[in-house]
Formats: sequence, C-alpha cells, structure tokens
Amino acid sequence: MSYQIEHVRRDFPLLAREVNGSPLAYLESAASAQKPRVVIDLELDF
Repeated sequence: MSYQIEHVRRDFPLLAREVNGSPLAYLESAASAQKPRVVIDLELDF
C-alpha cells in the first residue's frame, strides 16, 4: 500500500502553507490537533 502524502496535505488547510519556501511540516501532539477541510466545512454549515 502506498501512502499518497499529497492527498493528505490537500485535506488539511494548514498543510497548504509554506515556511521559508518549503512545505510546512506538522508533527501531531496531544496539545494540538488539525481538522480536515471536510470537518471545518460541516461545522460552518451547522
């Protein structure tokens, strides 16, 4: 099974950002969490 990182990056708005010309790298921790675009959209609709 191959892991398509670009598909994952597309779902998370934060990962579309660049820092110093490079794609942002995000390491998950218990202190923060990122929401995929579909969750953000559904919350706004609610």
